[in-house]
Amino acid sequence: RARTAIDPSRGLREGSLNYERSQNVESAARLAGELTKAGRHAEAIRICTDARTGLFEDDPKILLALGLAQFAAADYAAAIATLDYLRDKNPSFRSPDGHLVYARALEESGATARALEEYAALVKYYPGAEARVRQAMLHKKLGDKARADELFAAILDDARLAPKHFKRSEREWIELAKREHD
Repeated sequence: RARTAIDPSRGLREGSLNYERSQNVESAARLAGELTKAGRHAEAIRICTDARTGLFEDDPKILLALGLAQFAAADYAAAIATLDYLRDKNPSFRSPDGHLVYARALEESGATARALEEYAALVKYYPGAEARVRQAMLHKKLGDKARADELFAAILDDARLAPKHFKRSEREWIELAKREHD
């Protein structure tokens, strides 16, 4: 975190240099991730599209990076299609972050029933509070205040019992759950 605060473009510079040295799926996925973080979504999408050739057309890392970039660019339909394709071509591949983006893309595109299903599956293994908070917020948004309150209460109860490092790393989501629960 300190390095990022001191030199916020370091990851992008390193990713670009590594990609120049060796244009492979790994370096393309890393560079696309850095470009997405930097808000340069079109470039990230282009890098991913260029990397999807030959044997690597169905590579899960590059498909995930593409889906994340499409979501960040607010192209929710494309993100859903890419992540569906990823799941179809790589059924054993698991990515909690990819699954979260998939659920969020469904929600943003108006497929709220499917989004609720994905959130319900996701919260069983997602390693933080974000998925659970987003699930509760969607219930609240859809008018199911009782279910939302139940979920917010469970999040806050688990946070109360969690170790300090979890409370620190998930502070933003715990605070949001407190605000939404009140």
